[in-house]
Amino acid sequence: MCLRDIITKFLGPTGTPPEKPTPALKSDSWFNAALGYGTAYDKVSAGIFYPSYRLTDMQLSALYYGDPIAATMVDYIPDETFRRGYELKSETNQAAADALLKRAQDLKVDECVQNAMRWGRLFGGALVHMGVNDGAGSLAKPLRPEANKEIQFLQVVDKRYASVVGFEQDPLRPDIGDAQTYRLTPLLGGLYDVHASRVLRFEGVPVDSAMYRQLAGWTFSVLQRPYDRMRQFAMAYDSAGALLSDANQGVFKMKGLWHQIVEGGKDALQKRMAMVDYTRSSMKSVLIDADGEDFNRVATSFAGIPDLLDRFMMLLSASTGIPVTILMGRSAAGMNSTGDSDFRAFYDRVAAFQTRVLTPMLLEIYGMLGDVPSDLCLEWLPLWEPSEKEQADTKLVEAQVAKTEAEEYQVWITAQVLMPEEVALAEFSDATDGEIEIDVKARQQSLEQETELALNPPDPTLLPPTPGAVPPAPPGANGPTR
Repeated sequence: MCLRDIITKFLGPTGTPPEKPTPALKSDSWFNAALGYGTAYDKVSAGIFYPSYRLTDMQLSALYYGDPIAATMVDYIPDETFRRGYELKSETNQAAADALLKRAQDLKVDECVQNAMRWGRLFGGALVHMGVNDGAGSLAKPLRPEANKEIQFLQVVDKRYASVVGFEQDPLRPDIGDAQTYRLTPLLGGLYDVHASRVLRFEGVPVDSAMYRQLAGWTFSVLQRPYDRMRQFAMAYDSAGALLSDANQGVFKMKGLWHQIVEGGKDALQKRMAMVDYTRSSMKSVLIDADGEDFNRVATSFAGIPDLLDRFMMLLSASTGIPVTILMGRSAAGMNSTGDSDFRAFYDRVAAFQTRVLTPMLLEIYGMLGDVPSDLCLEWLPLWEPSEKEQADTKLVEAQVAKTEAEEYQVWITAQVLMPEEVALAEFSDATDGEIEIDVKARQQSLEQETELALNPPDPTLLPPTPGAVPPAPPGANGPTR
């Protein structure tokens, strides 16, 4: 809708309001002719949403390098994802897992994946090209799963130098419509096509299939959606900074000012003003004419501005999905507020991204770095690091729980429901995972043996002597018996 259409809608064809308001009946909204609600004069219902223009790659680059808040939006998740790292574990061959980790460090796997995440979030897409020698003969061909693959190098290429030139069109494949061939034009020169199986793809904001095609197989930057809120926030702070220069404005009043300017006294007036500005300060006096001049200061009120800036800050945080405590580096406000809940919720999001997205990608890379154990697994270290007090409180709670469990076990042992050996295996054996396992067969055999001994006791003379016991004296050793 152009400006002429808007004027015609609200002011009529002649540009003047009509004499009587004409109700604009709507079938899907409330209407009140007396209040003007729902009519042509309703200013609220006249508001519509226009799509924002798409940020160019040059603007995105300028925002990232020139605006620290924009850089935080882009960098924080990639940096936090790899802040504590991960561990490769294998119960059957830990030495092979350690060798794979050393090989990955030499190829800078984590650094490449982190940079691909960063540029994918900034520009809306990035690739990690895996230089694999699989004997296919062409990078445009799919990766051969049966070949003895080994990664020779890793290369990060963002969306600016990678274009989609082929999409999957087979309706029987689950990835129909996805990008299948990329044309890479890195800065170092060259132009070549690479199959999708030879790259790892990182994106920005998820888009639907129609927008996916409109963006030529890519997505939006994470700065696209909060861009208007970023602009409002920056302008609010700039406006507050501009007010500081006018916080205390001097006002000089002069009788007949306009007549002096008209009658040619402009130069004398400027000299008079310059003299006043030169002499006035907190330690000097201002000399003025008692009859025709006056000088005072007008202070600018800053009441409510801090609260207003906080509202802009909260709106920006809501548009990015990053808590204020993280986005602005600001301590939590209010009584009993520590900000821990914000950090924990954000870390849960990052942990979900680690498990759902990064773990399969990294295992795919490790699968082509050498001999891979069949039970190789990747475990991320927790992002939340408890304080010393929290660790001490946790140990205290664990000790109290252990004491309670020990008292319960003692009751069961005294009642002969559990055996001490079963409790010891449950608490101190890694194979039982803390679960008490009762060997019913062993107990049945023990009961049968006790029953057999009770019915048929052995001859005491045939039992081996007890260690330390005095053997009985042979007959006649203490003299004749009577």
